[in-house]
Amino acid sequence: MTCKTASTICRWVHEYGTEMAKRIKEHLRQTCDSWKLDETYIKIRGKWFYLYRAIDKNGDTLDWMLSRYRNKQSAKRFFKKTLGNPHVKEPRVINADKSPTFLPAIEELQNAGKFPAKTKLRRIKYLNNSMENDHKFTKSKSRYRQWYQSFSTASKTLDGMESMRCLQKGQVRKIAKGDVCAQNSFIKQLFALAA
Repeated sequence: MTCKTASTICRWVHEYGTEMAKRIKEHLRQTCDSWKLDETYIKIRGKWFYLYRAIDKNGDTLDWMLSRYRNKQSAKRFFKKTLGNPHVKEPRVINADKSPTFLPAIEELQNAGKFPAKTKLRRIKYLNNSMENDHKFTKSKSRYRQWYQSFSTASKTLDGMESMRCLQKGQVRKIAKGDVCAQNSFIKQLFALAA
């Protein structure tokens, strides 16, 4: 691949990554009510930022969010964003590591009536192994890109990568995991491209 081709693809990702994330979510099949969530580190211009991610017990992606901070406010924003998706079921149980931000964020949202009152948070590290494993795809792609140059381009690129990952996992209704032809057709339909 020439340098010119790579930079063109990079521009396409920055242009369409976030738009794809918006459009694909209404086509995702319903997730289950057992969540696994965690945050991982992403490097932007030599500084570490936080990528919040959540999957269900089957490994289907619920949502993701890039944040400058790892605090209660960021965790609250992530919970609100995740619950705002049409394909996400309200959680019965959430498995997380021992991060100090999740419990106060959930309690505050529950007290405000913005989070299911019966949701239980289990802070047992080994229950989150599948979540840790799911990070590998995003982390390896980010390293391959030699990390990122700005928060904005990182966010747009991660939107594109995570959306494609949902498609590859077989989360889109009526498209089987591994059916590349159907996945390509779906992307064309999503953006109303001529075949």
